[in-house]
Amino acid sequence: MKRSFTHGKLRHLDLFAGCGGFTLAAEQTGGKIQTTQFVEIDPDCHTVLQDHWPHIPIHADIRDYHPSPGQFDLVTAGFPCTGTSSAGTKTGLHHPESALFREVLRIVAQCHPPFVVIEQPLGVIHRGLRAIFGGLRMAGYQGEVEIVSAAELGAGHRRERLFVVSYPHCLFGHLLSSWVEQIGAMVQEQRANTQWLTVKRNSLCPDSGLSFPLVSGLSPQSCTVPTNTPGRIKARKLAGRTVTPGQASIALKRVLYLYSLISDPQGENKIQTAHQGPR
Repeated sequence: MKRSFTHGKLRHLDLFAGCGGFTLAAEQTGGKIQTTQFVEIDPDCHTVLQDHWPHIPIHADIRDYHPSPGQFDLVTAGFPCTGTSSAGTKTGLHHPESALFREVLRIVAQCHPPFVVIEQPLGVIHRGLRAIFGGLRMAGYQGEVEIVSAAELGAGHRRERLFVVSYPHCLFGHLLSSWVEQIGAMVQEQRANTQWLTVKRNSLCPDSGLSFPLVSGLSPQSCTVPTNTPGRIKARKLAGRTVTPGQASIALKRVLYLYSLISDPQGENKIQTAHQGPR
């Protein structure tokens, strides 16, 4: 079965969308990836998503979301890391929230996308990565792994994230070049194009040790958010649950590279789809 990319864009399903980190990264691909559906249960995230992307529909519960075969070309999923993170319960995919990865597999089996990207903290290496690869393999997919830290992209924090870029066994008929061979150049390119809020440690904010450079004529002000500010805790939680766009961009660049290998040189952009599901 052949699938044709008639619009020249990869149709993107953003599962566990959070505040839209993957979708923001997709927008930075120059129109090559277009998000067409969010799946996210948090109402606070809904507010952010609707504010930035009012035209993209949101489905709340992944457990009753059922895509059509061939509906999407790319599925991304940063499923809950409550069980996989070193800061969580450390129960792996047995945790009820992290066990929602099985819903990701179900959706992949239903819509057979050419590309799947999974995002998790490093703790998943010991708490579920083998099961993730096993599940993808049963669905007819193979994958490759890379670890990207926000610090590599110029951020002031490490925030290391593991990405699995997966595609059907039958998609490529030849040995692919290693992601490791590309990621150095990808990181340098993304670092140059990523803007982070930077702060300097000095005496202007003795309560936190962080401050912004002052414009001439202004008085020092605290750069922290007062603890009683409405929405402060929610904002911090939302930030913690969302992949940074810079890190997500590295995984999406790999997807676009793989797509370039299977695109028709005459522009017909036809690829061999995944097979028809688990056998």
